[in-house]
Amino acid sequence: MRNTALIIMTGALMLAGCNKTERDAEAAKARVDAAAETAADRTEAAGERIADRTEAAGERIADGAEVAGDKIDAAAERTGDRIDAAADRTGTAAERAAERTRAAAARAGERIADGAEGAGAKIDAAAARTGDRSDAAADRTGAAAERAAERTRAAAERAGERIDAAASTAGAKASAAATTLGAKARVAGERIDAKAEAAGERIDQKATDLRNRVEDRR
Repeated sequence: MRNTALIIMTGALMLAGCNKTERDAEAAKARVDAAAETAADRTEAAGERIADRTEAAGERIADGAEVAGDKIDAAAERTGDRIDAAADRTGTAAERAAERTRAAAARAGERIADGAEGAGAKIDAAAARTGDRSDAAADRTGAAAERAAERTRAAAERAGERIDAAASTAGAKASAAATTLGAKARVAGERIDAKAEAAGERIDQKATDLRNRVEDRR
């Protein structure tokens, strides 16, 4: 009878130990699952924060590039307006010079005509010299107008080249900034993936160890 009671007590103790081991295993599994879910949530939240920051940085770069483009357009428009005004002033000055030359020639002709009665030869010589001077003045005026127009065109070309260079530089800076942000985002993503993978491996290893201990206890 004592042996039977001892066997029954031993069986009851073993059954209680098995039940406790099973409960411990279930609790450990629940803790592992909770840790895995927490790690996944944190990884997802970190990825979302990085994506939001990357998107915000891209928007700031796009806004800066748009503002730079507007400034370049405004500068180009102002430069064009100044060039047009300079060309108008040059043309007006040339017209006034030609008008003064014609008026001077007319006045000289009138004076020559008034004195023509008493000095025929002198009047002819004076008329010839006046005509030569008028032609020379007209030639000089035309040459000056051509030189002014050429300088105006050269200034316009130089202004256009500077504007193109500024636009190209702004585009290159925006592209470089976008490339740098993309590289940083990729590196951050790789680090997050590596950390998540390492966390998953550790969690799997802990679960395996727990299962092994449970099996060993059984």
